[in-house]
Amino acid sequence: MNERIKGLFRALAKRGRGLKTAPPLGFIILILTNRCNLKCKTCLRGESTAQDLDPGLLDGLFTKAKRIGFNAVAFTGGEPIIHPKFGEILRIAGTHGLKLGLVTNGVRWTDYLKVLAPYAGQVNFIAVSLDSHIREINDSIRGPGTYDKAIEAVRSFKKAGYSVRISHVVNKKNYRDLADFVGFANRTVKPDAINLLGIIKTGENTDLLLNAEEKTVFHKELGKLLPRYRNLRVCISTGYYKAPFYCPSFLGLNELTVNCNGELVFCCDNTRTGATLGSLKERPLEELLREYFIRQMEIKDRAIKDVVNSENKSTHDCNYCNEILKSLTPGK
Repeated sequence: MNERIKGLFRALAKRGRGLKTAPPLGFIILILTNRCNLKCKTCLRGESTAQDLDPGLLDGLFTKAKRIGFNAVAFTGGEPIIHPKFGEILRIAGTHGLKLGLVTNGVRWTDYLKVLAPYAGQVNFIAVSLDSHIREINDSIRGPGTYDKAIEAVRSFKKAGYSVRISHVVNKKNYRDLADFVGFANRTVKPDAINLLGIIKTGENTDLLLNAEEKTVFHKELGKLLPRYRNLRVCISTGYYKAPFYCPSFLGLNELTVNCNGELVFCCDNTRTGATLGSLKERPLEELLREYFIRQMEIKDRAIKDVVNSENKSTHDCNYCNEILKSLTPGK
């Protein structure tokens, strides 16, 4: 073995020192309830019978998920705090030592400050929804008074010491204002990050979806924007990337999503019946994960064929997966 190769191995060995475990996986995502105190036009859940996740499923789920490598849980909905046993759910997650994430519309921020206080050291992030720096535009999408509540929520969570993200759903009403929105947020409420989210297509929100030309405008604005805000993390949703296989759901076991019915689903952004892998009330997690990888390969196989045969660049879009899942049989 020559000295150059020996040197390479010595460098790799040195870099590997101290790496005692593999990096953690993503979040366990719990859709705690489909109930909400708002009716946002961009919502992917849609109208349905009220359902709340059974807390009795969580101890076993958390135990097994931690063994796999998950160390964090994110609560979404609906609006998480509307779950009648939200405090109990926090206690179970806290007992397991999991890092906590929260996705909220911010309307009940005062209630969240009270219930989160005992677990403040475990809270990884709080994401608050705000769809425009212009009150009239935001409230036309999310409802009257939601702009003021969201601004209050971000400021109050920041003051309490939490890491706060703004969830910003890019749509026809706001896509041209991206630079102004980020500038406003950075100057006034100073979030730790801004998540730029795509619309998940439902029957109620098609009028807000960006077309191909509008997405091009968005990407041009984004390209100008990112270099200007080195101090602020601007995270881009799957639906707005151009790489055909960007989506983390193509890349292995990135997240575990459980809906309010206690079912493991392929992804938190999937709305079709085919996304359902099976119920944790009826089958163990390890069996449902097998369904997860089968569903993953079915989607990936279709995506590869589409990209190779037609240069389809929309395979990174959540709506692409949802259309495929629409045709697939639910997990048994």
